[in-house]
Amino acid sequence: MSIARQSGQPKVFLSHSHKDRHSITRLQDVLQSNGAETYLDQDQIQAGDVLPNRIREGIEWCNTFLLCWSSSAASSSWVGKEWNMAYDQRKKIVPYLLDNTMLPAALENLVYVPVDDCEHGDAELLKAVLGRGYSPDPTTLFPGTWHATVDVSGVQATYNFELRANGQVEGDVGIDQSSGFGGLAGLFLSELGDTLFARAPLHGSWSYDQGTQVLTLSVTAMGATGQQNTEVVKIQATGREKGAIQGRDFKGNIWTLHRVS
Repeated sequence: MSIARQSGQPKVFLSHSHKDRHSITRLQDVLQSNGAETYLDQDQIQAGDVLPNRIREGIEWCNTFLLCWSSSAASSSWVGKEWNMAYDQRKKIVPYLLDNTMLPAALENLVYVPVDDCEHGDAELLKAVLGRGYSPDPTTLFPGTWHATVDVSGVQATYNFELRANGQVEGDVGIDQSSGFGGLAGLFLSELGDTLFARAPLHGSWSYDQGTQVLTLSVTAMGATGQQNTEVVKIQATGREKGAIQGRDFKGNIWTLHRVS
C-alpha cells in the first residue's frame, strides 16, 4: 500500500504509544478537520508490511513529525526509534506533551505543545502544523461555559457565561459583597438588600477580531424592577492562554474569565 501524496497539504506523522490511543485519535481528527493529512500506524500499516520500512516511508512522507509524548511513549522502544529516525532526517519535530514526562535531552530545547492546549481550541497545535499564518476559528475557539469575576473597590461580582457558536451570550450575575459597586452587579444592590447571593439573568453577544486578537463581550443584565445595565468588555485573547484570560470594561475594571467547559 502506497501513501497518498497530495501537494499543498500539511503531512503529519503521529508518533505515539498505543496506550495513548484515545488522545492520538482525537489529535488526528483535529488535524484532518483543518486540512492536514496524517499518518497513523493503525491506518497505514497492513498485514504483510515490513514494519520498519513502513515506518521509515511514513516519516519520509511527512513534513511534520508530531511526537505525542508521555510516560508510556518514553518507555516505548518504537517511539524512540521513530523520533530518532525523524531527527536524523531533519524533520520538523513538534512534541505534544500528554503528561509531565520530560522530553529526551536531544529534544528538550524544542518548542512543545502542552496537553491543555485542547482547552483553547488546539490553537498551538494547529499553528505548529499549519504555520504562523494559521488563525483560529472563533466559532470553535471560544464557545463554551465561562466563569468570570470582576472586583471594584473590594466588592466582587461573579458571572456565569455561555458563549454560543452563533455569537450569543447567556448567563447570570450575582454579588458577593454589598458595598458601593457599580456596573451590572451594582444594578441589584438597592433591590436585593441583604440577599447577597441572589443571581439575575443576563444576555448579550460576543465577537472576535482576528486582526487585533480581541474578544469583545457585550452583556446586559436586568434587575428585579426592570432596570437594565450593559457592560462591554475587551479581552486580548490569542487562544494560547493557560486557564484564564483577562480584559477590561470601559470603566477600567479588570475582568478575569476561566473556562468551565
